[in-house]
Amino acid sequence: MTGSVDAPGPATDPPAGTSPGDRTPPEGVGASGRFPEVLRSDLAGSIADGVIVVAVTVLAWSRRRSMPRDGWFFDDAWQAFGAARSGVGDLWVTGQTQPVYNAALWAWVRLFGEGEASLVTPARLAGVLGPALLYLVLRRFGAARSVGTLGAVSLAVVTIHVTYSGRVKVYTIELIVVLALMLALPRLTRRRWSPVTAAGWVVGALLLSGASSFLLIATATAGVVLVLHPAGDRWVRAAAVAGQAVGSGAMLAATRTTLDIDGVSGHWGSNGGYIALRPLRGLPVRLDTHGRRVVEALVDQHSWVVRLVLVAAVFGLVLTAWRGPHPVVGRFLLATAGLAVVGSVLERVPFGTLSGGDTRRASIWLVPAVAFGFAATLGRLRGLVGRAPVGRAAFDVAVLLAATLLVVATADVPRGYARAGGRAAIERAVAEAGREDEVWFARSVAFQGGLYGDERAGIRATPEELVGFAPDFDDPRFHDLPFGPIDPALVERARGAPRVLVVWATSFTRGAWGDQLERIAVTLTLLGFEPFETVTIESGSLVDWRRP
Repeated sequence: MTGSVDAPGPATDPPAGTSPGDRTPPEGVGASGRFPEVLRSDLAGSIADGVIVVAVTVLAWSRRRSMPRDGWFFDDAWQAFGAARSGVGDLWVTGQTQPVYNAALWAWVRLFGEGEASLVTPARLAGVLGPALLYLVLRRFGAARSVGTLGAVSLAVVTIHVTYSGRVKVYTIELIVVLALMLALPRLTRRRWSPVTAAGWVVGALLLSGASSFLLIATATAGVVLVLHPAGDRWVRAAAVAGQAVGSGAMLAATRTTLDIDGVSGHWGSNGGYIALRPLRGLPVRLDTHGRRVVEALVDQHSWVVRLVLVAAVFGLVLTAWRGPHPVVGRFLLATAGLAVVGSVLERVPFGTLSGGDTRRASIWLVPAVAFGFAATLGRLRGLVGRAPVGRAAFDVAVLLAATLLVVATADVPRGYARAGGRAAIERAVAEAGREDEVWFARSVAFQGGLYGDERAGIRATPEELVGFAPDFDDPRFHDLPFGPIDPALVERARGAPRVLVVWATSFTRGAWGDQLERIAVTLTLLGFEPFETVTIESGSLVDWRRP
């Protein structure tokens, strides 16, 4: 069997997905007198891999240097606020569906501070190192250097991965964890498990499951794969994975009490994250559409390119899972993607969100599956064209040319922190507020108000909201406004105030965000206030409401 994910063959028949420099030395080369030649070949190959790793890492770093210009925007702000302002007793509340990641971020803040450079570092490190790690993993499973380079370059320049390498989120870290599972599973399947091994798997799997909902799916799939590939220890593995299932289920049930999980599902549904089964007649088209959205987390070029990668990736995954040469990895990745599809049909797991944009972040964890399957197909194609004298070299040149074109085509793509959180407007409102004034932070800047406006703000649980906590301001003049009717107690406070300063982020004025701004204006007008001055500062707006 040949292909870019083939295991090394005999010295006379190297894997079809590899180049001559990719060969592993045959057994007994020392006895044959060829050891110096093989050693030189291995050294040259290692140097070539090292050069590619460094080059890809530099490319990834050059695309991932942006920082917020006016504070974190809403989605990053709540994550940052939860890590920065939580006490130990608040960690479960602020953990939401990722308690382990939140706890790790909390510890990170205690070590390195809550500044923007500190908070972005975990995701940025994962983002910068991810392309090189993808290259090494593809090479580990037999991909030719040209194929591995194409996969790594694609990840280094793709918009959504670049974007979320500059956020306070777990998405780029998820990708690295899935790569690690790919490397670990073959060894774990070959190893005969002892009770210590089983216990280690349960603990590790639960920690990973608690880092994010997507990693819960990945580790669950990995557990099933391990049970189905025993080494004379099926019952030990089955007991371990049963313990993993009980622990993960209990964690999932507990996290549902900390936020409006149905509201979160509705959010992803409104962004086209779920695959509709009916009408059945159009199901293949819908699967194709959602699948292409997943591929765009690795390749976001012309639609025909994305569809080509999708078809090649699915073909490569199915063939590898069925016939090898790395069936365990192929089955793990194929089953993971399949479980995500099932979850999407059940309206619980977003898969290939149709709205695009930032919602493509929900597909980053599936990039290893796309890259592995695509590499497998390219390797088999390389094996076919390699039968001609110059076929393999020509194939490698064509693949490297495609990687080069990707770098050039994405050179001018905007890579700044696209949204911002109104930090300057918040700081001005705080500075201008008098002793008897009120400061209202609209939902779009609620957590930023806690980060930048009141350093002593704590945590208040709000399990009925999509984000299950809110700032508990130490300063009695400061208030965050959730969606929905304005709290009557807040209205009463405003009734006795001479002035109300309202702050919001200028990029959040549509849908529920805009409805809230209108509700605030109506409420204050009915209380006898008039907008005295409206100021836009950077990414935030400040309206000074006063009595005439």
